[in-house]
Amino acid sequence: MLGALGRRSIRLAGGAIPALSTLLLGMVGLLPIDVGGLTRITPLLAAIAVHYWSVFRPDLLPPWAAFAIGLMLDLASGGLVGLYAFVFVLLAGYASSQRRVLSGDSFVTGWAGFAVVMVAVSLLEWTMASLVRGAPMPAGASAVQSLLTVALYPPLFLLLGRAQLSLLRES
Repeated sequence: MLGALGRRSIRLAGGAIPALSTLLLGMVGLLPIDVGGLTRITPLLAAIAVHYWSVFRPDLLPPWAAFAIGLMLDLASGGLVGLYAFVFVLLAGYASSQRRVLSGDSFVTGWAGFAVVMVAVSLLEWTMASLVRGAPMPAGASAVQSLLTVALYPPLFLLLGRAQLSLLRES
């Protein structure tokens, strides 16, 4: 039987699941996938986790944590520093503000909401990269990244849902 300290430790560790799963998915998402002739495409897996936790457990993934994870991924990816930090804070704010709609009975509604956000993220990434470069970038890689990320939403939703169930069992 666990004492009070043991139960608190388990709750504390369980409370870290959202941030740790988001960071882990972000690191896995940095592994490049070769998509015939396009530049190496990396799905934005951490965006799925930020969206999920901001809808279902925003208390465990506050905006500052989304910002910190985004900044770590910016630094690890060698991309524009601050881009994913900014995107993840916006995503967390959007998902939290739309919790009632996104967490409703229909999985498809949440998925569609995420797809709309990924279009905006893709446009933001493309715009920022084009501004930094000083000329329009080819939009194909951003579009494929967005489509790939949206396609991976259902299996990761299930995985994160299982993590949330284990989190609920621990508390």
